[in-house]
Amino acid sequence: MKRNQFFSNFFYFAVILSFVLNNAYASLRFSNQASKFSLENGATFGLQKPIQSWTGTLDIQNGGNLSGSYVNFNNGYLNNQTSKSELTGTYNPVAAQQVQLNGNQALSVDKGTFLNSINVFGAGNKIQGTPQFSNANAIRLENNNTNVTLALQNIVNSNIILRGGSVILANDLNFADDRTFTGSGTVFLKRTAYHLEVN
Repeated sequence: MKRNQFFSNFFYFAVILSFVLNNAYASLRFSNQASKFSLENGATFGLQKPIQSWTGTLDIQNGGNLSGSYVNFNNGYLNNQTSKSELTGTYNPVAAQQVQLNGNQALSVDKGTFLNSINVFGAGNKIQGTPQFSNANAIRLENNNTNVTLALQNIVNSNIILRGGSVILANDLNFADDRTFTGSGTVFLKRTAYHLEVN
């Protein structure tokens, strides 16, 4: 009797544990990057749990709102009314820096105004494309264990906050007026140039 009760309790525990593990993260499956989830004006998408491995397009238009938890992108697209971005990293709408690259992750921004700030953790990250930033301090490295490769094709209208981290330039880097690297850190030029706009 006790043995049967033990197996019954064990089975019950295993079922509960499986349920908890399987529901710790929410998920949505997309057939390809062009599969779109769109938040139009007045729409709210409330997340009670993080969404893992978002491979489609999350399109947040003016007046649309993502709230609650975060989304981990895996070569998906994060779009708004002003830009289109391919992201392998985290989008957290309530964080001070909404886009997070957490090691060996990448953000590629097509031409347009990028509305989010970026926090970079760990090594092997990359930011590329032709963004116009809406924030004067849009790129922030977390610490001295952080490095990021920059392949930005336009004049960069944001400061880059080093905080002891390292930046590797894949091509020439051109800063706009009164924008520069701030804090201490290392910049690897690798046969590229670093330009400041001077009046």
